Amino acid sequence: MSGLNYIRFSDRHALVKALVATVQNILENAVAATGKASLLCSGGSTPGPLYSALSNAQLDWVNIAVGLTDERWVASTSEGSNLALIKRTLLQNHAKAATLYPMVTDPALSAFDEAHRIDTTYKQNLLPADLMILGMGADAHTLSWFTGSKGLSEALDPKTAKMVTAIEAPATKTTGIYTTRQTLTRPAIAAARNVILMLTGDEKRIVFETSTSDTPVGHMIEAAGDRLTTYWAP
Repeated sequence: MSGLNYIRFSDRHALVKALVATVQNILENAVAATGKASLLCSGGSTPGPLYSALSNAQLDWVNIAVGLTDERWVASTSEGSNLALIKRTLLQNHAKAATLYPMVTDPALSAFDEAHRIDTTYKQNLLPADLMILGMGADAHTLSWFTGSKGLSEALDPKTAKMVTAIEAPATKTTGIYTTRQTLTRPAIAAARNVILMLTGDEKRIVFETSTSDTPVGHMIEAAGDRLTTYWAP
């Protein structure tokens, strides 16, 4: 199950170069059409080079809102914070002018109690997204949709009114200690105007190409439909 639009590159440099051009075009067109644009970013090591390159793009960043597709329920000073990654890579240079919307209010509070507040903020300022940049783990998770999680059934419910919800994932090699999270829901993916899945390495390629509709990434592929484009490099 690989979706409709699947582009392979010979190396990661070529992938990032192509993605910078694609992202810039999508955001430019959104600003031209409506006066604003929204970009939702995933964490992880794979998109870091893309974000750093995008920070130098000549875009109308003051009219671009940036948010997260999912986030660990930790302070922004934590090494596990996706927000910290976005600040360190994307929100530099020209992109400093963008408006950032975190997915954590106060990590000392309950993620499940605070989810409604974050959901409201994202609905008001970011959704439906002009562009989402997603990743995928070797366990076929995407966003923070981890199999066996508390809250996963709601996150995957196509009829839920929530665009953001809390998740408590099982502790695994992938999650490490960061099991409590916020994540976008399936309807948020379904409403996005453009979705990019960024993958690197043969292990993830094989997982992606052999995924079924009942896996987290399979749910994402179905929700995104023909608005999903997958970019892969070794």
